[in-house]
Amino acid sequence: MLKIESAQNPKIKWLLQLHKRRKRDEYRTFLVEGRREIELAIQSGYEWDAFFFLPDCKFEPKIDTAKSYQLTSALMQKVSLRGLTEGCIATFHYKDAKPIAVKQKGLYLIIESVEKPGNLGAILRSADGAGVDGIFICDEKLDLYNPNLIRASLGARFTQALEVLSLQEIKTKLAGIPIFATSPEATKNIWQVDLQNGAAWLLGSEKDGLSQLAMDMADELVKIPMSGQVDSLNVSVASALVIYESRRRWL
Repeated sequence: MLKIESAQNPKIKWLLQLHKRRKRDEYRTFLVEGRREIELAIQSGYEWDAFFFLPDCKFEPKIDTAKSYQLTSALMQKVSLRGLTEGCIATFHYKDAKPIAVKQKGLYLIIESVEKPGNLGAILRSADGAGVDGIFICDEKLDLYNPNLIRASLGARFTQALEVLSLQEIKTKLAGIPIFATSPEATKNIWQVDLQNGAAWLLGSEKDGLSQLAMDMADELVKIPMSGQVDSLNVSVASALVIYESRRRWL
């Protein structure tokens, strides 16, 4: 175990670089803050790089002590995106995702252009809670190692099966699974639609919604009943409603 007390230490400068996607992609290394999130990354098979902790941190992961670094509170504040982060930060190497094995009558999400990391993290958190079978991402530019995404997901980023594909590839892969998109113009609502053959729910941009290509891909449009004057919900809230309604039907 090594102690770091200077902001000029190369390790501190390196951690700060990992706040930027360009550097994360270059080094294929990312930050995880907090004990629960670190534990989930370990359980999900991500390979350790280094561990940084405060003197009073009670979390003692099994890692080579040569890769463990004790920081001062000031340095932890400097490198963290969320304060003292339970006194620990770890870095892990990128891991190539395995293709999702689609099962009949399964529950899936298809995510198109959800820009805000916090929203995507919240979607992953709900997906973990509802037991979603897989999440397809149709945006290659989406930063799946964004620290804010990982934080908002409470570590569910590591528990969910994710695969990046084009809309057409997703449509082909989900053959036999009905694909639904929400629209305020739909006739049926989420309580009326037939989900007995499984469901794949399309989720789109907070600003622009789903593209026309994605809307055309849907087998059926459904609406979330709204009683007020606003006709839409935050995408993470909408996702929680549709996936939990799906699970409720199958209990």
